[in-house]
Amino acid sequence: MSKSLTIDHTYTIPLLKLYSLYVNFWPTSNHLTQPTLHFSRLGPLYHPQIPSYIHFPNPSYQHPMKLLFALLLSIPTILPAQWSTLPVPPANRYDDVFFISDSVGWAASSNGSILHTRDGGMSWTEQFDADRYLRSITFTTPMLGFCGSLDFGFYKTTDGGEHWDNIMGDIDPVLPGICGLSAPTPEVIYGCGIWSSPAYIIKSSDGGDTWTYMDMSSKASALVDIHFVSADTGFVSGKATAARGNVGNILYTTDGGMTWTEKFHTERIQEYVWKLQSPDDIHYYASIENDAGGSTLMARSTDEGLTWNTVVVDEDYQYIQTVGFLDSLHGWTGGNGTLYETIDGGESWTKVIVGLGYNRFFRVNDTTAYLTGGQIYKYSGGLTSIPILPSPIDEVHVLNVHPNPISDLLTIDIDLRTKTHCIIHLYSSDGQLLRTILDQPGVSGKNSFIVSLRDISPQVLYLSMHTNEGVVSREVVKGL
Repeated sequence: MSKSLTIDHTYTIPLLKLYSLYVNFWPTSNHLTQPTLHFSRLGPLYHPQIPSYIHFPNPSYQHPMKLLFALLLSIPTILPAQWSTLPVPPANRYDDVFFISDSVGWAASSNGSILHTRDGGMSWTEQFDADRYLRSITFTTPMLGFCGSLDFGFYKTTDGGEHWDNIMGDIDPVLPGICGLSAPTPEVIYGCGIWSSPAYIIKSSDGGDTWTYMDMSSKASALVDIHFVSADTGFVSGKATAARGNVGNILYTTDGGMTWTEKFHTERIQEYVWKLQSPDDIHYYASIENDAGGSTLMARSTDEGLTWNTVVVDEDYQYIQTVGFLDSLHGWTGGNGTLYETIDGGESWTKVIVGLGYNRFFRVNDTTAYLTGGQIYKYSGGLTSIPILPSPIDEVHVLNVHPNPISDLLTIDIDLRTKTHCIIHLYSSDGQLLRTILDQPGVSGKNSFIVSLRDISPQVLYLSMHTNEGVVSREVVKGL
Protein backbone atom coordinates (compact mmCIF):
# COMPACT_ATOMS: atom_id res chain seq x y z
CA MET A 1 0.00 0.00 0.00
CA SER A 2 1.41 3.41 -0.94
CA LYS A 3 0.59 7.01 -0.02
CA SER A 4 1.27 10.30 -1.76
CA LEU A 5 0.65 13.76 -0.29
CA THR A 6 0.02 16.78 -2.49
CA ILE A 7 -0.28 20.43 -1.59
CA ASP A 8 -4.09 20.33 -1.71
CA HIS A 9 -4.08 17.71 1.05
CA THR A 10 -5.23 14.84 -1.19
CA TYR A 11 -4.10 11.31 -0.39
CA THR A 12 -4.14 8.71 -3.15
CA ILE A 13 -4.30 5.17 -1.74
CA PRO A 14 -4.40 2.04 -3.93
CA LEU A 15 -6.62 -0.50 -2.17
CA LEU A 16 -5.27 -3.95 -3.09
CA LYS A 17 -5.13 -2.65 -6.68
CA LEU A 18 -8.91 -2.93 -6.91
CA TYR A 19 -9.81 0.74 -6.59
CA SER A 20 -7.88 3.91 -6.13
CA LEU A 21 -9.12 5.82 -3.09
CA TYR A 22 -8.84 9.56 -3.08
CA VAL A 23 -9.16 10.98 0.42
CA ASN A 24 -9.61 14.74 0.44
CA PHE A 25 -9.08 16.77 3.61
CA TRP A 26 -9.94 20.43 3.99
CA PRO A 27 -7.59 22.16 6.45
CA THR A 28 -9.06 23.98 9.42
CA SER A 29 -6.35 25.63 11.45
CA ASN A 30 -3.82 22.84 12.12
CA HIS A 31 -6.27 19.98 11.72
CA LEU A 32 -7.62 18.05 8.75
CA THR A 33 -11.38 17.74 8.96
CA GLN A 34 -14.38 16.87 6.81
CA PRO A 35 -12.70 14.08 4.83
CA THR A 36 -14.33 12.81 1.65
CA LEU A 37 -13.55 9.41 0.18
CA HIS A 38 -13.56 9.15 -3.62
CA PHE A 39 -13.61 5.84 -5.50
CA SER A 40 -12.16 5.77 -8.99
CA ARG A 41 -14.11 3.15 -10.94
CA LEU A 42 -11.18 1.10 -12.12
CA GLY A 43 -10.43 -2.58 -11.94
CA PRO A 44 -12.38 -5.81 -11.75
CA LEU A 45 -14.91 -4.75 -9.14
CA TYR A 46 -16.56 -2.04 -11.22
CA HIS A 47 -20.27 -1.81 -10.65
CA PRO A 48 -22.53 1.16 -11.44
CA GLN A 49 -24.07 1.07 -7.96
CA ILE A 50 -20.77 1.81 -6.21
CA PRO A 51 -20.82 5.46 -5.07
CA SER A 52 -18.25 7.85 -6.46
CA TYR A 53 -17.60 9.36 -3.05
CA ILE A 54 -18.48 9.00 0.64
CA HIS A 55 -18.46 11.82 3.19
CA PHE A 56 -17.02 11.28 6.67
CA PRO A 57 -17.97 14.46 8.57
CA ASN A 58 -16.80 13.12 11.92
CA PRO A 59 -13.84 15.39 12.90
CA SER A 60 -12.40 12.63 15.08
CA TYR A 61 -10.74 11.24 11.93
CA GLN A 62 -7.96 13.82 12.04
CA HIS A 63 -5.15 11.57 10.89
CA PRO A 64 -5.07 10.17 7.35
CA MET A 65 -3.89 6.71 8.37
CA LYS A 66 -6.54 6.40 11.08
CA LEU A 67 -9.09 7.21 8.43
CA LEU A 68 -7.60 4.67 6.06
CA PHE A 69 -7.81 1.90 8.64
CA ALA A 70 -11.45 2.77 9.27
CA LEU A 71 -12.14 2.66 5.55
CA LEU A 72 -10.49 -0.72 5.09
CA LEU A 73 -12.80 -2.11 7.75
CA SER A 74 -15.91 -0.53 6.28
CA ILE A 75 -15.44 -0.99 2.53
CA PRO A 76 -16.54 -4.66 2.36
CA THR A 77 -19.95 -3.72 3.76
CA ILE A 78 -20.60 -1.13 1.05
CA LEU A 79 -19.56 -3.16 -2.00
CA PRO A 80 -22.51 -4.59 -3.95
CA ALA A 81 -22.72 -7.95 -5.68
CA GLN A 82 -19.58 -8.58 -7.69
CA TRP A 83 -17.16 -11.12 -9.15
CA SER A 84 -14.36 -12.55 -7.03
CA THR A 85 -11.49 -14.84 -8.01
CA LEU A 86 -11.45 -18.14 -6.16
CA PRO A 87 -8.30 -19.80 -4.77
CA VAL A 88 -7.74 -22.62 -7.26
CA PRO A 89 -4.40 -24.09 -8.39
CA PRO A 90 -2.88 -22.73 -11.62
CA ALA A 91 -4.15 -24.29 -14.85
CA ASN A 92 -4.11 -23.35 -18.50
CA ARG A 93 -7.89 -23.21 -18.30
CA TYR A 94 -10.78 -24.33 -16.14
CA ASP A 95 -13.38 -25.47 -18.66
CA ASP A 96 -16.34 -26.50 -16.53
CA VAL A 97 -17.83 -26.26 -13.06
CA PHE A 98 -20.90 -27.90 -11.55
CA PHE A 99 -22.61 -27.30 -8.20
CA ILE A 100 -25.16 -29.75 -6.81
CA SER A 101 -26.03 -27.39 -3.95
CA ASP A 102 -25.16 -23.86 -2.84
CA SER A 103 -21.92 -25.07 -1.28
CA VAL A 104 -20.93 -28.41 -2.88
CA GLY A 105 -19.37 -28.42 -6.33
CA TRP A 106 -16.70 -29.72 -8.68
CA ALA A 107 -14.48 -28.16 -11.36
CA ALA A 108 -12.58 -29.68 -14.30
CA SER A 109 -9.40 -28.23 -15.77
CA SER A 110 -7.35 -28.54 -18.93
CA ASN A 111 -4.48 -29.80 -16.78
CA GLY A 112 -6.50 -32.92 -15.96
CA SER A 113 -7.53 -32.07 -12.40
CA ILE A 114 -10.95 -32.51 -10.84
CA LEU A 115 -11.32 -30.17 -7.88
CA HIS A 116 -13.98 -30.37 -5.15
CA THR A 117 -15.36 -27.72 -2.80
CA ARG A 118 -17.74 -27.99 0.14
CA ASP A 119 -17.83 -24.30 1.07
CA GLY A 120 -19.00 -22.52 -2.05
CA GLY A 121 -15.55 -22.24 -3.60
CA MET A 122 -13.74 -20.71 -0.65
CA SER A 123 -11.42 -23.75 -0.61
CA TRP A 124 -10.77 -26.61 -3.04
CA THR A 125 -9.18 -30.06 -2.89
CA GLU A 126 -7.96 -32.12 -5.82
CA GLN A 127 -9.82 -35.41 -6.05
CA PHE A 128 -8.40 -36.78 -9.29
CA ASP A 129 -5.71 -36.18 -11.90
CA ALA A 130 -6.66 -37.69 -15.25
CA ASP A 131 -3.54 -36.53 -17.08
CA ARG A 132 -5.88 -35.51 -19.93
CA TYR A 133 -7.60 -32.32 -20.98
CA LEU A 134 -10.92 -32.30 -19.07
CA ARG A 135 -13.74 -30.34 -20.73
CA SER A 136 -17.07 -31.12 -19.02
CA ILE A 137 -18.40 -32.27 -15.66
CA THR A 138 -21.83 -32.97 -14.16
CA PHE A 139 -23.35 -34.79 -11.19
CA THR A 140 -26.77 -36.42 -11.02
CA THR A 141 -26.64 -37.03 -7.25
CA PRO A 142 -24.07 -36.09 -4.59
CA MET A 143 -22.41 -39.45 -5.28
CA LEU A 144 -22.87 -40.07 -9.04
CA GLY A 145 -20.93 -37.88 -11.45
CA PHE A 146 -19.40 -37.84 -14.95
CA CYS A 147 -16.50 -35.97 -16.52
CA GLY A 148 -15.64 -35.72 -20.21
CA SER A 149 -12.20 -35.14 -21.69
CA LEU A 150 -10.86 -34.11 -25.11
CA ASP A 151 -8.38 -37.00 -25.15
CA PHE A 152 -10.42 -40.23 -25.44
CA GLY A 153 -11.44 -40.19 -21.78
CA PHE A 154 -14.87 -40.30 -20.13
CA TYR A 155 -14.96 -40.71 -16.36
CA LYS A 156 -17.54 -41.86 -13.83
CA THR A 157 -17.62 -41.68 -10.03
CA THR A 158 -20.06 -43.35 -7.64
CA ASP A 159 -18.60 -41.99 -4.40
CA GLY A 160 -18.74 -38.23 -4.78
CA GLY A 161 -15.48 -37.95 -6.67
CA GLU A 162 -13.20 -39.90 -4.37
CA HIS A 163 -12.55 -42.39 -7.18
CA TRP A 164 -13.02 -42.02 -10.94
CA ASP A 165 -13.06 -44.75 -13.61
CA ASN A 166 -12.54 -44.24 -17.34
CA ILE A 167 -15.65 -45.74 -18.96
CA MET A 168 -14.94 -44.70 -22.56
CA GLY A 169 -14.40 -48.37 -23.38
CA ASP A 170 -18.08 -48.98 -22.56
CA ILE A 171 -19.11 -46.80 -25.52
CA ASP A 172 -19.10 -48.07 -29.09
CA PRO A 173 -17.43 -46.52 -30.98
CA VAL A 174 -14.72 -45.11 -28.72
CA LEU A 175 -15.01 -41.32 -28.94
CA PRO A 176 -12.31 -38.63 -29.10
CA GLY A 177 -14.02 -36.56 -26.42
CA ILE A 178 -17.11 -35.24 -24.65
CA CYS A 179 -17.55 -31.46 -24.80
CA GLY A 180 -20.96 -31.14 -23.11
CA LEU A 181 -22.91 -33.06 -20.47
CA SER A 182 -26.50 -32.78 -19.26
CA ALA A 183 -28.31 -34.92 -16.70
CA PRO A 184 -32.02 -34.06 -16.52
CA THR A 185 -32.68 -36.99 -14.12
CA PRO A 186 -30.45 -39.25 -12.01
CA GLU A 187 -30.97 -42.03 -14.56
CA VAL A 188 -30.83 -40.10 -17.85
CA ILE A 189 -27.53 -38.53 -18.91
CA TYR A 190 -26.60 -37.01 -22.27
CA GLY A 191 -23.21 -36.08 -23.68
CA CYS A 192 -22.10 -34.50 -26.95
CA GLY A 193 -18.98 -33.78 -28.96
CA ILE A 194 -16.69 -32.78 -30.33
CA TRP A 195 -15.81 -29.20 -31.18
CA SER A 196 -13.20 -30.29 -33.73
CA SER A 197 -15.65 -32.77 -35.37
CA PRO A 198 -17.25 -35.26 -35.86
CA ALA A 199 -20.70 -34.67 -34.33
CA TYR A 200 -22.34 -37.22 -32.04
CA ILE A 201 -24.45 -37.64 -28.91
CA ILE A 202 -24.31 -40.33 -26.24
CA LYS A 203 -27.16 -41.24 -23.90
CA SER A 204 -27.63 -43.40 -20.83
CA SER A 205 -31.01 -44.30 -19.37
CA ASP A 206 -29.70 -46.33 -16.42
CA GLY A 207 -27.47 -43.95 -14.51
CA GLY A 208 -24.43 -44.43 -16.71
CA ASP A 209 -24.21 -48.22 -16.67
CA THR A 210 -24.83 -48.52 -20.42
CA TRP A 211 -24.67 -46.00 -23.26
CA THR A 212 -26.09 -45.59 -26.75
CA TYR A 213 -24.40 -43.64 -29.54
CA MET A 214 -26.16 -41.26 -31.94
CA ASP A 215 -24.43 -40.24 -35.15
CA MET A 216 -25.32 -36.57 -35.74
CA SER A 217 -23.34 -36.06 -38.95
CA SER A 218 -26.51 -35.41 -40.98
CA LYS A 219 -27.35 -32.43 -38.77
CA ALA A 220 -23.99 -31.05 -37.67
CA SER A 221 -20.27 -31.19 -38.31
CA ALA A 222 -19.39 -30.49 -34.65
CA LEU A 223 -21.27 -30.32 -31.35
CA VAL A 224 -20.18 -28.41 -28.27
CA ASP A 225 -22.94 -28.01 -25.66
CA ILE A 226 -26.10 -29.84 -24.61
CA HIS A 227 -28.99 -28.81 -22.36
CA PHE A 228 -31.94 -31.05 -21.47
CA VAL A 229 -34.93 -29.84 -19.47
CA SER A 230 -36.44 -33.32 -19.07
CA ALA A 231 -35.58 -36.89 -19.93
CA ASP A 232 -36.92 -36.42 -23.46
CA THR A 233 -36.75 -32.68 -24.27
CA GLY A 234 -33.56 -30.76 -24.86
CA PHE A 235 -31.17 -28.82 -27.07
CA VAL A 236 -27.71 -29.36 -28.51
CA SER A 237 -25.54 -26.73 -30.19
CA GLY A 238 -22.48 -26.51 -32.38
CA LYS A 239 -21.76 -26.16 -36.08
CA ALA A 240 -23.95 -27.28 -39.00
CA THR A 241 -22.73 -29.45 -41.86
CA ALA A 242 -20.31 -28.34 -44.55
CA ALA A 243 -23.19 -28.42 -47.04
CA ARG A 244 -24.86 -25.73 -44.93
CA GLY A 245 -21.68 -23.64 -44.89
CA ASN A 246 -20.70 -24.67 -41.36
CA VAL A 247 -22.98 -22.05 -39.82
CA GLY A 248 -23.63 -22.27 -36.09
CA ASN A 249 -26.83 -24.08 -35.15
CA ILE A 250 -29.12 -25.23 -32.33
CA LEU A 251 -31.00 -28.53 -32.59
CA TYR A 252 -34.07 -29.59 -30.57
CA THR A 253 -35.64 -32.91 -29.61
CA THR A 254 -38.77 -33.95 -27.73
CA ASP A 255 -38.34 -37.70 -28.03
CA GLY A 256 -35.07 -38.34 -26.23
CA GLY A 257 -32.88 -37.74 -29.27
CA MET A 258 -34.61 -40.08 -31.73
CA THR A 259 -35.35 -37.09 -33.99
CA TRP A 260 -33.94 -33.57 -34.11
CA THR A 261 -35.12 -30.31 -35.67
CA GLU A 262 -33.12 -27.15 -36.17
CA LYS A 263 -34.42 -24.23 -34.11
CA PHE A 264 -31.74 -21.67 -34.96
CA HIS A 265 -28.80 -21.12 -37.24
CA THR A 266 -26.40 -18.22 -37.66
CA GLU A 267 -26.11 -16.26 -40.89
CA ARG A 268 -22.32 -16.31 -41.18
CA ILE A 269 -20.33 -19.35 -42.22
CA GLN A 270 -17.68 -21.02 -40.07
CA GLU A 271 -19.35 -20.19 -36.75
CA TYR A 272 -20.29 -22.17 -33.66
CA VAL A 273 -23.15 -21.83 -31.25
CA TRP A 274 -20.78 -22.53 -28.40
CA LYS A 275 -22.68 -22.48 -25.12
CA LEU A 276 -26.35 -22.74 -24.10
CA GLN A 277 -27.80 -21.41 -20.85
CA SER A 278 -31.15 -20.67 -19.27
CA PRO A 279 -31.91 -19.21 -15.84
CA ASP A 280 -35.55 -20.37 -15.83
CA ASP A 281 -36.18 -22.73 -18.80
CA ILE A 282 -38.19 -19.92 -20.42
CA HIS A 283 -35.48 -17.48 -21.44
CA TYR A 284 -32.58 -19.08 -23.29
CA TYR A 285 -29.23 -17.64 -24.33
CA ALA A 286 -26.51 -18.89 -26.66
CA SER A 287 -23.00 -17.62 -27.35
CA ILE A 288 -21.90 -17.38 -30.97
CA GLU A 289 -18.22 -18.03 -31.59
CA ASN A 290 -16.85 -16.48 -34.76
CA ASP A 291 -13.24 -16.87 -35.88
CA ALA A 292 -13.34 -14.66 -38.96
CA GLY A 293 -14.11 -11.13 -37.79
CA GLY A 294 -17.29 -9.08 -38.01
CA SER A 295 -19.62 -7.92 -35.26
CA THR A 296 -19.92 -9.79 -31.95
CA LEU A 297 -23.23 -11.64 -31.65
CA MET A 298 -25.25 -13.88 -29.34
CA ALA A 299 -28.67 -15.56 -29.65
CA ARG A 300 -31.70 -15.20 -27.40
CA SER A 301 -35.08 -16.92 -26.96
CA THR A 302 -38.04 -15.84 -24.82
CA ASP A 303 -40.35 -18.79 -25.53
CA GLU A 304 -38.58 -21.83 -24.07
CA GLY A 305 -36.16 -22.08 -26.98
CA LEU A 306 -38.75 -22.55 -29.70
CA THR A 307 -37.78 -19.37 -31.59
CA TRP A 308 -34.55 -17.38 -31.45
CA ASN A 309 -33.25 -14.00 -32.54
CA THR A 310 -29.72 -12.64 -32.91
CA VAL A 311 -28.47 -9.91 -30.60
CA VAL A 312 -25.58 -7.57 -31.41
CA VAL A 313 -23.24 -7.41 -28.42
CA ASP A 314 -20.58 -5.23 -30.06
CA GLU A 315 -20.29 -3.81 -33.58
CA ASP A 316 -16.57 -4.59 -33.36
CA TYR A 317 -15.17 -8.11 -33.40
CA GLN A 318 -14.55 -9.98 -30.17
CA TYR A 319 -14.15 -13.73 -29.84
CA ILE A 320 -16.67 -15.11 -27.31
CA GLN A 321 -17.52 -18.52 -25.88
CA THR A 322 -19.28 -18.07 -22.54
CA VAL A 323 -22.83 -16.89 -21.92
CA GLY A 324 -24.93 -16.84 -18.77
CA PHE A 325 -27.79 -14.97 -17.12
CA LEU A 326 -28.91 -14.76 -13.50
CA ASP A 327 -32.41 -13.77 -14.62
CA SER A 328 -34.03 -12.50 -17.80
CA LEU A 329 -32.24 -9.13 -17.54
CA HIS A 330 -28.82 -9.59 -15.94
CA GLY A 331 -26.19 -11.58 -17.81
CA TRP A 332 -22.74 -11.84 -19.34
CA THR A 333 -21.03 -13.07 -22.48
CA GLY A 334 -17.40 -13.03 -23.56
CA GLY A 335 -14.17 -14.87 -24.23
CA ASN A 336 -10.42 -14.56 -23.84
CA GLY A 337 -9.89 -11.30 -21.90
CA THR A 338 -13.19 -9.61 -22.85
CA LEU A 339 -16.39 -9.95 -20.85
CA TYR A 340 -19.62 -8.03 -21.52
CA GLU A 341 -22.39 -7.40 -18.98
CA THR A 342 -26.04 -6.49 -19.60
CA ILE A 343 -28.74 -5.46 -17.14
CA ASP A 344 -31.52 -5.05 -19.72
CA GLY A 345 -31.75 -8.51 -21.24
CA GLY A 346 -29.12 -7.91 -23.90
CA GLU A 347 -30.34 -4.62 -25.36
CA SER A 348 -27.10 -2.91 -24.27
CA TRP A 349 -23.74 -4.19 -23.11
CA THR A 350 -20.80 -2.87 -21.08
CA LYS A 351 -17.29 -4.33 -20.95
CA VAL A 352 -16.24 -5.43 -17.46
CA ILE A 353 -12.99 -6.84 -16.11
CA VAL A 354 -13.15 -10.16 -14.28
CA GLY A 355 -10.49 -12.56 -15.59
CA LEU A 356 -9.46 -14.43 -18.74
CA GLY A 357 -10.34 -17.36 -20.98
CA TYR A 358 -14.05 -17.59 -20.13
CA ASN A 359 -15.92 -20.78 -20.98
CA ARG A 360 -18.67 -22.08 -18.67
CA PHE A 361 -21.20 -19.97 -16.75
CA PHE A 362 -22.98 -21.91 -14.01
CA ARG A 363 -25.94 -20.33 -12.22
CA VAL A 364 -26.64 -21.49 -8.66
CA ASN A 365 -29.50 -19.11 -7.85
CA ASP A 366 -30.62 -15.57 -8.64
CA THR A 367 -27.69 -14.01 -6.74
CA THR A 368 -24.86 -16.55 -7.16
CA ALA A 369 -23.03 -17.88 -10.21
CA TYR A 370 -19.65 -19.27 -11.23
CA LEU A 371 -17.59 -18.59 -14.33
CA THR A 372 -14.68 -20.71 -15.51
CA GLY A 373 -11.62 -19.56 -17.42
CA GLY A 374 -8.01 -18.94 -16.53
CA GLN A 375 -9.25 -19.30 -12.95
CA ILE A 376 -12.69 -19.81 -11.37
CA TYR A 377 -14.70 -16.68 -10.67
CA LYS A 378 -17.73 -16.32 -8.40
CA TYR A 379 -20.52 -13.77 -8.54
CA SER A 380 -22.15 -13.23 -5.17
CA GLY A 381 -24.77 -10.86 -3.85
CA GLY A 382 -23.61 -11.38 -0.28
CA LEU A 383 -19.87 -10.85 -0.60
CA THR A 384 -18.41 -10.12 2.83
CA SER A 385 -14.70 -9.82 2.09
CA ILE A 386 -12.50 -8.08 -0.44
CA PRO A 387 -11.86 -10.61 -3.24
CA ILE A 388 -8.40 -11.42 -4.51
CA LEU A 389 -7.31 -10.23 -7.93
CA PRO A 390 -7.16 -12.55 -10.93
CA SER A 391 -3.60 -13.75 -11.42
CA PRO A 392 -1.85 -12.65 -14.61
CA ILE A 393 -1.92 -15.49 -17.11
CA ASP A 394 0.24 -15.74 -20.21
CA GLU A 395 -1.23 -16.81 -23.52
CA VAL A 396 -1.50 -20.59 -23.57
CA HIS A 397 -0.56 -20.67 -27.27
CA VAL A 398 1.23 -18.10 -29.41
CA LEU A 399 0.45 -17.12 -33.01
CA ASN A 400 2.60 -14.66 -34.99
CA VAL A 401 2.58 -13.68 -38.66
CA HIS A 402 5.11 -11.82 -40.81
CA PRO A 403 5.56 -9.84 -42.90
CA ASN A 404 2.36 -7.85 -42.45
CA PRO A 405 1.25 -6.27 -44.80
CA ILE A 406 2.03 -9.07 -47.23
CA SER A 407 2.09 -9.42 -51.02
CA ASP A 408 2.90 -13.12 -51.48
CA LEU A 409 4.57 -15.44 -48.98
CA LEU A 410 3.20 -15.26 -45.42
CA THR A 411 5.13 -16.90 -42.59
CA ILE A 412 3.02 -18.22 -39.71
CA ASP A 413 4.84 -19.04 -36.46
CA ILE A 414 3.06 -20.96 -33.71
CA ASP A 415 4.09 -22.07 -30.24
CA LEU A 416 1.71 -24.64 -28.74
CA ARG A 417 2.74 -24.72 -25.10
CA THR A 418 0.67 -27.76 -24.22
CA LYS A 419 -0.66 -30.71 -26.20
CA THR A 420 -3.85 -29.71 -27.99
CA HIS A 421 -5.95 -30.07 -31.10
CA CYS A 422 -4.95 -27.19 -33.39
CA ILE A 423 -6.91 -25.91 -36.39
CA ILE A 424 -5.50 -22.94 -38.34
CA HIS A 425 -7.79 -21.31 -40.90
CA LEU A 426 -7.34 -18.30 -43.17
CA TYR A 427 -10.50 -16.32 -43.95
CA SER A 428 -11.32 -13.59 -46.43
CA SER A 429 -12.67 -10.21 -45.34
CA ASP A 430 -16.24 -11.50 -45.82
CA GLY A 431 -15.67 -14.69 -43.81
CA GLN A 432 -15.05 -17.15 -46.64
CA LEU A 433 -12.64 -19.97 -45.78
CA LEU A 434 -9.58 -19.61 -48.03
CA ARG A 435 -7.06 -22.03 -46.54
CA THR A 436 -6.91 -24.79 -43.96
CA ILE A 437 -3.29 -24.62 -42.87
CA LEU A 438 -3.39 -27.15 -40.05
CA ASP A 439 -5.96 -29.52 -38.53
CA GLN A 440 -4.26 -31.94 -36.19
CA PRO A 441 -4.96 -33.36 -32.71
CA GLY A 442 -2.36 -33.98 -30.05
CA VAL A 443 0.23 -31.46 -31.26
CA SER A 444 2.55 -29.26 -29.23
CA GLY A 445 5.71 -27.21 -29.59
CA LYS A 446 6.91 -24.67 -32.13
CA ASN A 447 6.29 -24.81 -35.84
CA SER A 448 6.30 -22.52 -38.88
CA PHE A 449 4.27 -22.50 -42.09
CA ILE A 450 4.85 -20.54 -45.29
CA VAL A 451 1.68 -19.84 -47.27
CA SER A 452 1.43 -18.20 -50.67
CA LEU A 453 -1.24 -15.49 -50.91
CA ARG A 454 -0.41 -14.50 -54.48
CA ASP A 455 -3.82 -15.55 -55.82
CA ILE A 456 -5.76 -13.52 -53.18
CA SER A 457 -6.93 -10.00 -54.00
CA PRO A 458 -5.93 -7.05 -51.76
CA GLN A 459 -8.04 -7.07 -48.58
CA VAL A 460 -7.90 -7.60 -44.82
CA LEU A 461 -7.66 -11.32 -44.06
CA TYR A 462 -8.27 -13.12 -40.79
CA LEU A 463 -5.98 -15.89 -39.56
CA SER A 464 -7.53 -18.02 -36.81
CA MET A 465 -5.84 -20.60 -34.59
CA HIS A 466 -8.51 -22.63 -32.78
CA THR A 467 -7.34 -25.00 -30.03
CA ASN A 468 -8.90 -26.83 -27.09
CA GLU A 469 -8.14 -23.75 -25.01
CA GLY A 470 -9.80 -21.21 -27.29
CA VAL A 471 -9.08 -19.00 -30.28
CA VAL A 472 -6.18 -16.70 -31.17
CA SER A 473 -6.64 -14.59 -34.31
CA ARG A 474 -4.60 -12.09 -36.32
CA GLU A 475 -5.49 -9.63 -39.04
CA VAL A 476 -3.34 -9.94 -42.16
CA VAL A 477 -3.29 -7.08 -44.66
CA LYS A 478 -2.96 -8.46 -48.20
CA GLY A 479 -1.48 -5.84 -50.54
CA LEU A 480 -0.75 -5.79 -54.25
